[in-house]
Amino acid sequence: MKLAKLAGATSEIWQIFIRDSSSTTGAGLTGLAFNTSGLTAYYNRDTDSAPTAITLVTMTAGTFTSSGFKEISSANMPGWYQFCPPNAALASGAKSCAFHLKGATNMAPLPIEVQLTAVDLDNATSFGLSRLDAAISSRSTLAAGAAMTLTAAYDAAKTASQAGDAMALTSAERNSTADALLGRNVAGGSSAGRLVKEALYVLRNKTDISAGTLTVYQTDDTTSAFTATVQTTAGNPISQIDPA
Repeated sequence: MKLAKLAGATSEIWQIFIRDSSSTTGAGLTGLAFNTSGLTAYYNRDTDSAPTAITLVTMTAGTFTSSGFKEISSANMPGWYQFCPPNAALASGAKSCAFHLKGATNMAPLPIEVQLTAVDLDNATSFGLSRLDAAISSRSTLAAGAAMTLTAAYDAAKTASQAGDAMALTSAERNSTADALLGRNVAGGSSAGRLVKEALYVLRNKTDISAGTLTVYQTDDTTSAFTATVQTTAGNPISQIDPA
C-alpha cells in the first residue's frame, strides 16, 4: 500500500485492507482488534536508524485517535480497518515513512509506504504552496501606467467572452491595439515590409511624380516614405505605378 501525504500532516485516519493468508481467494481477515494476540505495528522514517513500535489502541470509527485501530464492518467490508498513524511518524524532516503491521494468526503482513511531500494534495485551493496565489496575481496585474499589449488585450477579451461578461478596453489599450494594427505588414505575418500605415500615406500625405518616379512622403510631407516607378503611354499619361 502506498500513500502520499503532506510532511507534518496530523490526525490522519487511513483505510487499510488486511488479507487472510489462509484464504486462496484473497479474502480479507476479519475480527482483528487493537489487542489481538500477536498483532504488532511499527514505523520507520527514512531518517531513522531503527523502527519505532506503535502501541495500538481502540478508537471510534471515523474519529482520530493516535495509534487507533478499528475494524470497519466484518459483515459488509470484511478485511477493512481504520488505522490512525501517530503524528510523529509524519512530521516534517523526512521524505518518507514506512509502516508495517503483522503478527496476528492468519494475517498477511501489511506494508504501508508513505511519501512525505511538500505539496498538500488535500488542499484544493493551492496545494499548500505559499507563493502560488502571489505568483498568479503578479502575472495578471499590469504595471501602473503601462498600456496593455495586443496579445494581452486579446487574452483578456477572450477570457471575458468565455465568462459571458462585457469587455471594455481603456483608452490606452485601444490606442495600443490600433498602433499594432497600423504597424503590421499588409499581407499579415510580420511587422516589417509594406506596412498598413504606409498604404494610407498615398491617400493623405504629399506625393510627387518626377522623371518617371512617384515619391510618397511621410506625415511631415518632406521625408520620403517610399518610391514607385511610373510608366506613361500616349493618351494615358500614367499607365502603371510600381512600388519600389
